[in-house]
Amino acid sequence: MTRKNPTTFSKPLIYDDALVTSLVKYGDRDLIVRLFLKSHGRRSAFFRGGQLRKKSESVLQAPGFANLGFYDSGEGSLLKLSQCELHPLMAQPARDLKQLGYFAYIAELVDCLAPEGEPNAELFSLCQAAYFKVMAAGAQAFFLRAFEIKILSIVGLLPELPHDAIEDVYFDPVSSTFSSNQTLGLKISPKALALAQDYLSNPIEQVQNGDKEELISLGRLFFIQFRTLTKRRLHSVDFLKSL
Repeated sequence: MTRKNPTTFSKPLIYDDALVTSLVKYGDRDLIVRLFLKSHGRRSAFFRGGQLRKKSESVLQAPGFANLGFYDSGEGSLLKLSQCELHPLMAQPARDLKQLGYFAYIAELVDCLAPEGEPNAELFSLCQAAYFKVMAAGAQAFFLRAFEIKILSIVGLLPELPHDAIEDVYFDPVSSTFSSNQTLGLKISPKALALAQDYLSNPIEQVQNGDKEELISLGRLFFIQFRTLTKRRLHSVDFLKSL
């Protein structure tokens, strides 16, 4: 679906692919939109007339992908959306609430971890690949574990993983390092570390499932690192736990 807003600005219209992470209604017809743009990074935008009068129709979907036309007046101001065209796959609805929760989780992590206004084509490509893999294959936990490890690595927040470990190691969230000291915190097995390395080495479309205990360990590692660094509560996690 293509939507055009005829508002005229002196600056040129810019086009970019976007992951729409959230929408907030503003008045009767307008929207405040949170975006992760392929070439412009994470930004907020104002979309005049973004809400259609017919409830069965939508201009943007969150979370979802679209190609957007917008004006940027600079100086950290809101982008002004003028045109949008949803990615063709957005016409395919989530098959169940868990799949929708996975999409929301991917979008919320990006909104929390991607630096404001800094383009990151690698992260954008990861988000697209993860989103469409979940859409094609369904909601499987190991996709999220791979996405968590990869996004921490891309934004520079992944602790250095021990290579070729033959014994359990323990993660210290204060120093963000691994050690043999059992009093430091979370125990990570050599198999879990090898799985994390595998997730880093392969495209997310090709990652393989792991043992349940390994996946739980990697999930806990991500949660500890995320909460230590951001202090944020993830609403998508609360939603997934409620299912």
